[in-house]
Amino acid sequence: IYTPFFMIRNISGTEGLAYHWANLIRVFGSLRVSDCYGPIPFSKIGTGSDFAVAYDDMPTLYNAMFEQLDLAIAGLKEAAGGGAVSSLLQEVDYIYQGDMNKWVKFANTLKLRMAMRLVNVEPQLAQRKAEEAVNDPAGVISDPSEAAWSTFIPGGNSFHKVNVLWNEGRVSADLTSYMNGYSDPRLPLYADPAPGSSSGEIVGARSGVFHYNILKSETTNYSYPKVTAQSKLLSISASESWFSRAEGALRGWNMGGTAKELYEEGVRVSMKERGAEIGNYLESTAVPAAYMALDNSSYSAAAVSTICPKYDESASFDTNLERIIVQKWLGNFPNGWESWADFRRTGFPKWFPVVNNLSSVGVTSARGMRRLPFPQSEFNTNEANVKAAQLMLDGPDNSATDLWWAKKN
Repeated sequence: IYTPFFMIRNISGTEGLAYHWANLIRVFGSLRVSDCYGPIPFSKIGTGSDFAVAYDDMPTLYNAMFEQLDLAIAGLKEAAGGGAVSSLLQEVDYIYQGDMNKWVKFANTLKLRMAMRLVNVEPQLAQRKAEEAVNDPAGVISDPSEAAWSTFIPGGNSFHKVNVLWNEGRVSADLTSYMNGYSDPRLPLYADPAPGSSSGEIVGARSGVFHYNILKSETTNYSYPKVTAQSKLLSISASESWFSRAEGALRGWNMGGTAKELYEEGVRVSMKERGAEIGNYLESTAVPAAYMALDNSSYSAAAVSTICPKYDESASFDTNLERIIVQKWLGNFPNGWESWADFRRTGFPKWFPVVNNLSSVGVTSARGMRRLPFPQSEFNTNEANVKAAQLMLDGPDNSATDLWWAKKN
């Protein structure tokens, strides 16, 4: 993130369209890094190019990221002259081709994403920032034409590399359990029939299947994601903001509609985004299907949830929160990163426990990894500061320690 950011900052003098665009990307990338590790260097990164700087604890980090994001939003609006397409960025923008109206929507949706992280630890700040994002006249991403898909794929789509070229992954059994149970019209657009299924079913592989030989049937017989080397990469889906707004409305926030209205629009937008026919999906009371493994029956399992697509205004808060988060997850495919964050802060979606838990540090099969430990490269180049950051974790520097905001399930 920082090498090109420093270059743009130094050339621009922290002014103009290119700087504010770069600062937005800096916040977007920093959130993803923090989602992985927790505390990271951000506010104390100075005017030079020295990477050996102190970390922010997470409350400080979020306040600083919100501050910089607000500056970026204001700067983009001003520098772009009301949201015109920028000829300066048109050729180098692999997402929106210089359309600043869409970048401001992207920035507001990022603010909404960040706000949802904080619902359990800073609920007042979360509500304020979410309402700012949704009620900004520029709006948030709401239509498939505004979704952030990147065509910058040097070396080819990474999901295609891992799953197809390297033969190291498959669609998950969690996904196919829910979507097969729902007869979800998006599923055949997400995944191919399993090579090991005699009836052409789409069957995912259980997480945590440990194998020594990647040619074993435990992987090769299961469904590949429907992806090519040229497939675009998803940053923010069109449906994400609708489901975040639905969750906010469920919590009593001003999100521009009821939880039911926003949830149902999220499902409609997701279907439209993927080119699927919605049919009577919003009235469906179908539930996730039991999982039947193709070769090893010990991997088979009963469904872990009874949630259905149809919204029920008489249901409990947790039931409708689960419904919203499940559809947010399905709409975000293949952006598992965002679903990992939602799972850690809400406990939803409910997923099968991993088959083989190889953790030696206390990661449980049900809760899964909570973070990644700080990388060795930081101890090599920024030792004093990363050791200070370890004390900010409220637990050991390992993958079983919860992040500040992620302690729900």
